[in-house]
Amino acid sequence: MAADLEGAVDSLAVADVLLEKVTDSFGFERALLFSTTDDGFELMASRGCDTVRTAPAAGPGSVLARAAETKKTLLVAELNSEHDAELLALLPSARNLVVLPLVADTGCAAVLVVEHGLRADSRIERRVVSMLERFVSHAALALLNARLLEHVQTLAELDGLTAVANR
Repeated sequence: MAADLEGAVDSLAVADVLLEKVTDSFGFERALLFSTTDDGFELMASRGCDTVRTAPAAGPGSVLARAAETKKTLLVAELNSEHDAELLALLPSARNLVVLPLVADTGCAAVLVVEHGLRADSRIERRVVSMLERFVSHAALALLNARLLEHVQTLAELDGLTAVANR
């Protein structure tokens, strides 16, 4: 995964690598990666989902907002239809979710949501959660680097004063 992340040239490529490696390595059925924005969250990439939407509402009670604020992994047995309606639309009948924030620098750059296919009453193993957290920490740094590269490329292409193309 580290080699593939180094080869990723933009943030969407980093998102694709992360979802591919996480779903293949751990056998997750569905996975979503949301980028944090000023307005909330934006869907960057998905695996195993039919519906594609771009901006789920994430109020203070939503699992995405809680994971981003606390910067800690959340294990969610079932989504709350009131607070997580948009996420529930992306993952219908979702159960047994692991919500992991991608923490880079001092903030949360993105949030990964994966669904494991265990029975409703079973629990995910702690070692799996620990490995997921390691995968996410590598991806968070790669995502931060990709965003910095994208920002530098934009600065090189546009005039800082007029925002007109340099060439």
